[in-house]
Amino acid sequence: MEIWYITCQQQQQQQQQQQTFLQRTICVLELPFVVEEEEVNNFFKKCDGGVKSVEITRSGALVFSAAFVEFHKAKGKKKAMELAWHYVDEFDVIVVGAEE
Repeated sequence: MEIWYITCQQQQQQQQQQQTFLQRTICVLELPFVVEEEEVNNFFKKCDGGVKSVEITRSGALVFSAAFVEFHKAKGKKKAMELAWHYVDEFDVIVVGAEE
């Protein structure tokens, strides 16, 4: 019974971490395929608290890529969401919350 309690407690901690991650993370869609993590980081670094991590997903068949951007604070996500549909070089990007 004690082992079950530990497992249940770990599961609750994991769920809390996932919820916190979603509260601080956006997904940026329709990025140019050649964009690098540093460029995404530089664009969003002005958001409250700064960028904690950037992960770009690419598919060999697509022209565009997507990025998950996690901020140090939930306020950073809010600020980034305000940049939705912001014009970046020659491309419009779509910014949505990671939970969407």
